[in-house]
Amino acid sequence: MELLKKYFPFSFTEKNTLSSLVVILMYYLVAMMVAGLIFWIMSLIPIVDIIGWIIGPIAELYLVGGAVLAALDYFKILK
Repeated sequence: MELLKKYFPFSFTEKNTLSSLVVILMYYLVAMMVAGLIFWIMSLIPIVDIIGWIIGPIAELYLVGGAVLAALDYFKILK
């Protein structure tokens, strides 16, 4: 569990109300949109396109995993 808290510190911040969970999930949503835009722009450059194909899915998976962990932490499924 400490390893998850080390790699996903924003997911394990104190969430007392549902609105604080929604705010954190909105941050993750905005970060996913920005990452998607950045990797789309990278795909327009031929050589950098390869880097975008490799790093893009990893970044999106990290952000989706962080959002899921935030929800699981809020509902006290993770201890």
